Amino acid sequence: MNLKLKQILRPKYILLSLLTVGIFSTAVFYFSLPDVDYLKNENPKTTALIEFRKAQAKESGRKFRLRQKWVRFQQIPDLLKKAVRITEDSDFYGHDGIDWTELQASIEKNLKKGQLARGGSTISQQLAKNLFL
Repeated sequence: MNLKLKQILRPKYILLSLLTVGIFSTAVFYFSLPDVDYLKNENPKTTALIEFRKAQAKESGRKFRLRQKWVRFQQIPDLLKKAVRITEDSDFYGHDGIDWTELQASIEKNLKKGQLARGGSTISQQLAKNLFL
C-alpha cells in the first residue's frame, strides 16, 4: 500500500476502532446492570448501605437494630412525594436520572479541592449506590 493511501485510511481505522470499542463498552455496561424489576412489586430485604451500617455497628461493639416500616407508595401524599424529590434532587423533573450540569460542577469542585467536597448525585444515582454499592 502506498504512503498516500495509508494516510487516508489511518483516520478511518482509528475512528472505526474507537466506534467499535464504544459500542462494545456500552453493550457490556448495559448487560451488566443489575435486574431491578422485582422492586416494582417487593421491597428489598437489605441494601448495601444497611449491610455497611451493620458492619459499622458490629465493629464498634454496638447492637444493630433495623427500624423501618414499609408503606405502600400510593399511601404517601403526592405533595410529600414531590417535596422529597425536590429536596433531594432539585432538578428531578428536568433530567433523565443524571444531572450532567451538577455532576460536572461536583467533579470540578472536587478536583479543585483535591478531595470529595461536593456530591452531585441524583435520586436515581443515590438509589443505585445505596442498593448495590
